[in-house]
Amino acid sequence: MSRIKLNLDGVNGSLFIEHGKVIEVGTGSDYQYNTLADAYNAASAGDTILIHPGTYLSTYLGSTKPVHWLGVDKHSCIIYNPNGDKAQSCFNLCGGSTVRNLTIKFTCESPISTEGSTAYRGYCIHADHESMEDNTITIEDCILLNKYFSCIGVGLYQDSTVIIKDCYCEEQDDNPIESIREHGAIYAHGYSGENVTGQFISIQNCYAKSHSNYSLRVDVTSRTGSVQKTEFINNTCISGDLGTADNSIKTTLSAMLDTCHGNNVACLNKNGISDASEEGY
Repeated sequence: MSRIKLNLDGVNGSLFIEHGKVIEVGTGSDYQYNTLADAYNAASAGDTILIHPGTYLSTYLGSTKPVHWLGVDKHSCIIYNPNGDKAQSCFNLCGGSTVRNLTIKFTCESPISTEGSTAYRGYCIHADHESMEDNTITIEDCILLNKYFSCIGVGLYQDSTVIIKDCYCEEQDDNPIESIREHGAIYAHGYSGENVTGQFISIQNCYAKSHSNYSLRVDVTSRTGSVQKTEFINNTCISGDLGTADNSIKTTLSAMLDTCHGNNVACLNKNGISDASEEGY
């Protein structure tokens, strides 16, 4: 068991790592690894990659094995990708992975294409992989900023669970393709096949802001025999165009659990009443 010291929103604390080894990455000769890619390649399934303060380029961190990405301080541990499509998202997670206590930016510094798949810019975090079946992914305590596209993109599988909590997610500008602008700061969808059950996503204590259109979008599968459930707790969602009205959200109310409450947009609460303020994160 390893004990790691962390700074969580200005509060010094610690976290115990019960399984796997801890691989440290930092900027300078004091660290065995200076790039995220090298640390990931050295890791085995279940290991924790501890990221020390610095700014790190990430053009693709693969989905071949589950690891736990952990920043020492989310305000000074910064991951960024200046360009690329959604296949080059900063993190591409497989089942059993976690991302915690980081700032992740997709800055889109080159001109954006308006044709084909290249119009879809990368996510800060992409979780849509067959290894998610019978598995859980957790994204927690992160600042996620994306210039033209969703901060988080999720595709659910059989008996898969995705938990997003305590995150600030901001889609900062208009994508030139209107249909892409409809994805929202957080975007998730159910599995496209029939008879796929146990699909679950929970979004808790998050701030989701989009420059235009939806702030939050969770598409629920309508395939025969498939079951998907959603949970929204204590979230603040704001759209630059639509504000906090019900139409600033896209989801299926019938899939929501009775535990949904505390959200500033009324349709995300089971009682249909706005419970939260619109104050900042």
